[in-house]
Amino acid sequence: MTIKDFLEFIENNDVPETADLVIWADYAREPVTAYTAAVSRSPTTYYAEMIFEVKNYTDYYDEDALENYPDRGEITAVCLCGE
Repeated sequence: MTIKDFLEFIENNDVPETADLVIWADYAREPVTAYTAAVSRSPTTYYAEMIFEVKNYTDYYDEDALENYPDRGEITAVCLCGE
């Protein structure tokens, strides 16, 4: 993902300037390039419990978690995903 791609993602998803930036990588053993980004509307208190809106994300998360997820709320975080 290039900076241009990332900035377009931010603009196209109306990400507020106050959103947290989360990096998801495999233990950071080697440098990797981000290949995608995903937004979350979850509280940013505990990242492991956050829901990130990847493609078909409702298929990946527990029904109880999705029931409480504010899918129309303000974006709280963007996750950059590395391979």
